[in-house]
Amino acid sequence: MFDLHVITNDKRLTWALGGVLVASLAAYILTKLTLFAGTSLLSFLALVLVDAAPKKMDKDSLSSTLKETLIAIAAAAAIWVGLCIILQTSSPIDVVTSCSMLPLLERGDLIIIQGGTINAPSINTNQFTNLNAQKKQCTIERGGTSIQTMCTSAIIAVNQSFGFNSSNDVIVYEATPSSYGLIVHRAWLAIEDNEETRYVTKGDNNQIIDYEGGIEFPKRSKVHGKVILRIPYVGLLKLFLFGQFDEPPGCDTRTIQ
Repeated sequence: MFDLHVITNDKRLTWALGGVLVASLAAYILTKLTLFAGTSLLSFLALVLVDAAPKKMDKDSLSSTLKETLIAIAAAAAIWVGLCIILQTSSPIDVVTSCSMLPLLERGDLIIIQGGTINAPSINTNQFTNLNAQKKQCTIERGGTSIQTMCTSAIIAVNQSFGFNSSNDVIVYEATPSSYGLIVHRAWLAIEDNEETRYVTKGDNNQIIDYEGGIEFPKRSKVHGKVILRIPYVGLLKLFLFGQFDEPPGCDTRTIQ
């Protein structure tokens, strides 16, 4: 007779699924094929099922499994709250979903976010519309081909020039319009007026600042914090869970400043 608990408690199955998961992730990272993304997701879900399955299909085992699951959820919630307090942000962990911050951050990186002070040069002005984008020729590499185009190299404000600076913090913010979701880009400049600080932001791999692409300068209240750590590839599983198997546009492009 088919006995689910015997199968799910077989350690060999756990090791086999773990091996499939690791191999599938490695294959996806190398090839970007949707097939391997799907295999990674299925093997991960199977591992969760195997781990969560009760040892026996009786009342005591089911009760014990439910209790362990609730404890795990409570522990995860406690860890999240603890990280929020320690890192001074309501969103201490996130995942990079695009390639706009290459080569610093890659799609699928799990990032740790810290609130508090944002490191970026600042000016005092309420004349947001008087900011000018300075352009220069840059090179885009796409599919082995080099293309010459114009890129935003600096922002001119109050007779000062502010451009790319690797020491400026990479921030995570809620975009306006909200359809863009959360954006992980570098802060080029903090604009302070009597009401609230706003930021000029740009992806390191993008040709223009976010504002030129139709995104408003994010207010300080919309900034979750700065990126302080990346863990490569771990976030891919979250992307797969939400059906984001294919790379978004721009992942085959490298902008040379």
